[in-house]
Amino acid sequence: MIKLNVEQKKAVNHKTGPLLIIAGAGTGKTKVITERIVKIMQSEWAKPHEILALTFTEKAASEMEGRVDEQMPIGYEEPWISTFHSFCDQILRQEAFFLGIDPDYKLMSESESYVFFKQNMFNFSLDELRPLGNPTKCIDNILKHFSRLQDEDVIPQEYIEYVEKNCSGFELELAKTYKEFSELKISQGRMTFADLITNTLKLFREKPQILEKYQNKFKYILVDEYQDTNYSQNVLVNTLALGVDFKKSSKKEREKANITVVGDDDQAIYKFRGAAISNILQFKEIYPEAKRVVLTENFRSNQEILDSAYGLIRNNDPNRLEVTEGIDKRLVSRVSDATGTVKLIPTANVLEEAEAISNEILCLTGNEKNLSDDLNYQVFDSKGQSSFLKNESEKKYNYSDIAILVRANSHADDIVPLLRYYGIPYKFVGKKGLYTRPEVKYFISFLNTLYDYKDNVSMFNVLQMEVWDIEVRDFIEIFSEAKRRKISAFEFLEDVLGVRDGSSRRKSKRNLTEKTFSKKTLDSLKRLMEIYEQAFDYIKQGKKGSEIIYEFFDKSGYLKFLESGGGDSEFRLENISKFFRLMKNFEQNNRESTVYDYIDYLNHSIEVGEVPSIDEDVFLEYDAVNISTVHSAKGLEYPVVFLPSLVKGRFPSRNMSEKLPIPDDLIKEELPEDDDRNTNIQEERRLFYVAATRAKEKLFLSAAKYYGEGKRENKPSVFLNEVLNREELEEFDNVKRTQDFGFMKDGDIEDIDYSSLIRDLGKKVSFSEINDYEKCPKMYKYKYILRIPVSVGHQAVFGTVIHATLRDFYRIHKSVNEGFEGFFEKPTLDDLLNLYYKHWREEGYQDEKHAKGQKKKGEEILKYFYNEIYTGQENVLDLEKNFKVDVAGITVSGVVDRIDTIEGNGVELVDYKTGKLKEQKEVEQDIQLMIYGLFAKQKLGVDTVKASLLFLDAGEKIETEIGEEKIGFVKDKIVDTAKCIQDSKFEPRPDYHGCKFCDYKKICDDANL
Repeated sequence: MIKLNVEQKKAVNHKTGPLLIIAGAGTGKTKVITERIVKIMQSEWAKPHEILALTFTEKAASEMEGRVDEQMPIGYEEPWISTFHSFCDQILRQEAFFLGIDPDYKLMSESESYVFFKQNMFNFSLDELRPLGNPTKCIDNILKHFSRLQDEDVIPQEYIEYVEKNCSGFELELAKTYKEFSELKISQGRMTFADLITNTLKLFREKPQILEKYQNKFKYILVDEYQDTNYSQNVLVNTLALGVDFKKSSKKEREKANITVVGDDDQAIYKFRGAAISNILQFKEIYPEAKRVVLTENFRSNQEILDSAYGLIRNNDPNRLEVTEGIDKRLVSRVSDATGTVKLIPTANVLEEAEAISNEILCLTGNEKNLSDDLNYQVFDSKGQSSFLKNESEKKYNYSDIAILVRANSHADDIVPLLRYYGIPYKFVGKKGLYTRPEVKYFISFLNTLYDYKDNVSMFNVLQMEVWDIEVRDFIEIFSEAKRRKISAFEFLEDVLGVRDGSSRRKSKRNLTEKTFSKKTLDSLKRLMEIYEQAFDYIKQGKKGSEIIYEFFDKSGYLKFLESGGGDSEFRLENISKFFRLMKNFEQNNRESTVYDYIDYLNHSIEVGEVPSIDEDVFLEYDAVNISTVHSAKGLEYPVVFLPSLVKGRFPSRNMSEKLPIPDDLIKEELPEDDDRNTNIQEERRLFYVAATRAKEKLFLSAAKYYGEGKRENKPSVFLNEVLNREELEEFDNVKRTQDFGFMKDGDIEDIDYSSLIRDLGKKVSFSEINDYEKCPKMYKYKYILRIPVSVGHQAVFGTVIHATLRDFYRIHKSVNEGFEGFFEKPTLDDLLNLYYKHWREEGYQDEKHAKGQKKKGEEILKYFYNEIYTGQENVLDLEKNFKVDVAGITVSGVVDRIDTIEGNGVELVDYKTGKLKEQKEVEQDIQLMIYGLFAKQKLGVDTVKASLLFLDAGEKIETEIGEEKIGFVKDKIVDTAKCIQDSKFEPRPDYHGCKFCDYKKICDDANL
């Protein structure tokens, strides 16, 4: 066991009954909760699969899982560690049949919900609230209103009944629409993240036998970050622990409930997301006999930082556990102490503030020599970026030891220009999304011009792509001439090149174009407009946006340009590949959507800030100053932290009230009576507390009297007085106003030295990666390192359809075998075919005739499967089981299509194949099956492992046993392959048959064709 202090041991060793762990910042709460899970398993208080641990982010769940895995022996069963939403998703995928919900429902993001609502807007009881002009804000407010109702566990009928008794006017149409939207989602097989929680609660309330099944399953429940749960999530946890009527449960039931919650009310910063701080404040009202453990030994920050933060947070009394529980929450540092570690930086204006921060960073990193009143010696590139400065090795701090935490993303835009000016490298943590990347913006702009060809901004961006290599003079000519004619740039190019709307070609005005543009530019523009012409034709044919954008990627030459390039080409290809994957996911989840529906969804995502992140893992070891919002920094720590913009209105920020608030009577969270302003200031104070306690050694607090062009002097944040424990801030008062000439705000520019990025190759691999590397290492590089996107072939689409069909078919079969009489009968052939029709997709086929023929073939395959292969006696243990195993420090992942239990302590692992039938000898040597066997031995702890490939086209199942010899062989294969990948051995293995069917043959110079 890891060394624990006295209080940590109390928490870990608590055997039975409810437990409240109040864990202050930096007190090792993750260590305690993982050690408690290990203790429960090692002491055999419960079996691993009888333990449920819930947290809020996939990252936190993965970290917890990894820590537990490190301490357990090979072959142990895994506890259920997941996020709230993932937990509910897994339950509903298995049990949704009982609610009449399609278990293959599509999970919608906020922006997908917006598009779905907009498409069905005239099916709702909206009148006064129906948006007829710009719908975005109105629909957003309605959807946020519905989400808040779900946070408070208010079901549609409850809302309607309340409104009918207490309200009139638009409230009634809002309540009716809430009900109609909920019913529409179910009928269309859609679900939001909030629906995952509310539908699981509905399942437990309406189907007591299902609730009992999971109550019997989970002997211990542990919840991390309990202060971040909303009311509905809290109800879910207590329902699992005590039953549906948990508030009426007996004293004995509450005393026996093995529920552990870990949290800190002082770090509750997600009120805007519906989090209910009352959950942790009132935990002991539900569990009055709960054992309480308070962790106050801090292993992160020095005492001066902790004392300053404590002085601040006590201003939230009496609405804190320290008061309500009568405990001492003052944190005691267990790191080397220091003085003068909290420093105030008062400045006259935002430029001086940014310069002061930059100068402090230069001093901290050993670059004092770059402090100068005259920076004319600096060398700048075409983007205005000065040469990056390197750390001097004798200095204590690297750039990556430093973080600038801002209250809002826009506040960073005031600081970035000075960092760039001084040559200080920086990276955004959690801010920079995929859609802000220049290489992705090209594709978004291309789509926007298909949506609105008069969009000159988007057209400007498309023409900026390096592949066109348009001369500056020609660039100016296009836009100035278009402006003179009072038409868009797109229309101007149509006119001079003789192309119109992708439907007809007029005689080219050769004299005009040759006089107007250089030959190089003219060739590029012709190629671009031909791509547009084809794109419009594709739209008329009903092709998906991903097909259109892939043609643009290929025909423009951008694919070849990046594949052959250096510098940041690999990173740009990764981002483009992720963009393609997300686009295809949208199309798969919205099969009737058009390219214009996708563009609507995309632009709404950007507008509301629902932007997927770039792959941040590659930046972890990059030595640069970290820039992040305070919310994104939760759970992180840095030796040095800067908190800028500490003035009234910026931090604390102004209270943003809900446009459509839910009635107070329907808010079930119980809080002390406070006005909105006081509630907001307390939330902001907790946010400041979180920011301050990210600092380990030094904390810099900065503020300026004037920001932007503001003529009114800003007042310093009230938090400065509280954290510094001073009534007056003389330093701030003595600052005199100076002229702020300002810098161009270019905070969206992020210059990275891509050559220094460290990629952790070969540490995590899957069967597919090992198999693809065996075929051709260069193909592996294209697919997994460069991640070059490819168009989807019909074979892959057909395979996906068949797999999804059999998964859902066996879900019904499994439910029947589990003995839920009256709900399910043995699935029929019609059931199987109906599932097939539901999942059918025509993506990737040459034409309608081709798709129709393949669909017919699929019907014949499934009929043979049902009549000749399916017995109805299969004892299914799990379906589409994701797994990870460790081999000599290498994480190997995969998915098993089906796991059946067999006589004795054994399992059969079944994988479906829609390709060519293999010989028995090939199956015996199949790497995939060996990895499955390795998983079964390591994670399932079984004696006998049988693996099978079910070739559906041939209607034949071929089996093999996986023994120790094969497992030893596959371990060696994994280690050898991973070593080659780590050593960047990506030499080509050209083969006529392999190259002929390779997705990358068009860009591979070594292809044997």
